Amino acid sequence: MFRLALALLLAMVPFGAGANQLSVWPNGSDEGQCEPDSPCATIGRACSVANSSADRETSIAVTGGVYRHNTSCNIRYHRVVVISADCNNRPDIVLLGNDIAFYAEDSAILAVNCVDIRSSGNRSIAFASRQFAIMDVANVRIGQLTDGTVMSAQEMSKINCISGIALYGSLRYIAQASGMSTVNLNCAVSFENTPQINAITTAVQKSLILASDASWAGAFIGEKYICIDSQIDGATTMPGTDSASVNNCLAR
Repeated sequence: MFRLALALLLAMVPFGAGANQLSVWPNGSDEGQCEPDSPCATIGRACSVANSSADRETSIAVTGGVYRHNTSCNIRYHRVVVISADCNNRPDIVLLGNDIAFYAEDSAILAVNCVDIRSSGNRSIAFASRQFAIMDVANVRIGQLTDGTVMSAQEMSKINCISGIALYGSLRYIAQASGMSTVNLNCAVSFENTPQINAITTAVQKSLILASDASWAGAFIGEKYICIDSQIDGATTMPGTDSASVNNCLAR
């Protein structure tokens, strides 16, 4: 029901009418305002323009290519932003380490579709949320995130996996929830090249992982979950080895 309500909300946002329409292209220029006929060169610049716009709703179209600089997108303060790309020509987002590709905070709503994310460094996060923000993730491919995380929800926020996640590189966690947050992992998850993953999910501080309707394809090396003072739905059908890091956990 929560995901349906969010989908209806995004459908009602008047993108294409009064909303900002921004564009990003690897050969663009960050000196402008990311307009469709004068695209920016970096995703970070487009998100900065969205945050400073008088419009609360923004759509950002990202052209395929490699993005290595200013890749972090931070959306905040009640804004609604949809970032989309061509699934047949995905943007290849390369993080540097200790950074976040897409970050929603302070009651923002952020949807991201059809991107490829990997990191050349350590402890990168693909999608993160905090402080009542909501994020929807769809049709993404995740490469190497050494000691990093795909989805990390903190401080009473929520991240929804709307459709497939393909994992072809090693990482620490797929879904991480803390501080009374929720990660909805009820989507198709596939593993390629048998990646090493510390644990599929980790939930702490009265948080919730929803994965009872998730589907799993391929193989990986690692544990099912880590759970402390939290709840994980779908824990019994998760692949992976059992974890010893469980305390006061409802895993079903």
